[in-house]
Amino acid sequence: MTLPSLAPSPEPLRRLLTGNKTNVKDFHKCIRSYNSALAFTSMGANLDTSVAQPDNYTYRLCSELYHRTGSLLPQLGEAQKFAQLYISNLHAELDGRMGNFGSLNRDTMQSLQTMLHACNPYANIYQTAVERLQREAIELSFCLVNDCRSDLRRYHAPTVDEVGTLMVGGDVDEADARDIIVHSTNGYFQRISPLHNAYAPLHYVFIFPNGCNGWHDDIPLNGFQWDGSRFNQDDENAIGGKRGSARVTMLQFYAYML
Repeated sequence: MTLPSLAPSPEPLRRLLTGNKTNVKDFHKCIRSYNSALAFTSMGANLDTSVAQPDNYTYRLCSELYHRTGSLLPQLGEAQKFAQLYISNLHAELDGRMGNFGSLNRDTMQSLQTMLHACNPYANIYQTAVERLQREAIELSFCLVNDCRSDLRRYHAPTVDEVGTLMVGGDVDEADARDIIVHSTNGYFQRISPLHNAYAPLHYVFIFPNGCNGWHDDIPLNGFQWDGSRFNQDDENAIGGKRGSARVTMLQFYAYML
């Protein structure tokens, strides 16, 4: 399989990445904060606070860094954060983001928020879920499926139906262990498997604004084919990767993308 190039960034992100006006320079300086404000997932880690000192920007992690997501709705009395903001009306959503990141430019934030609602399927599935909740008094969950059957040679933007499934009553019996299950309210954050193809798109929204697949562990190296259940070598001259692997590693995937 030949990996595709990243799709061109939609406007206004493309202009903000390539322009040189004052607001563009502000965006470059604060791009990580803008991304965090618009991300669907948060970063998590066990921090070693022993090295934390005033004006010391060094910190140490114990074990690994991970991504996590919360319930569809916040607990009573808690503010909306991350993906939960996508279920608000657009004005309240923007106010919520600016409340968390007040030093950022409101107009820039609004234009990027509008862009993601227009092109990102994860934003739309959150909106679809909350509209269903408002119509019906039901317990609702949705599943972000770890579907690796998409043709990665077509860097297309997936639809809402392709990235998630609404489930009334929270029925998750048929969910894969790696799938991301988001409940209406459960009061805790869950860690996302780094093997899920949405692991990076849910957090790095400026790299994957269209919600296209990130890396997963079933991308075949060139010379190998995947028939949906296992890899077949279709070329006697195909050369495996490290230790004979027939799959693209996470390092290879993101090195190529960068």
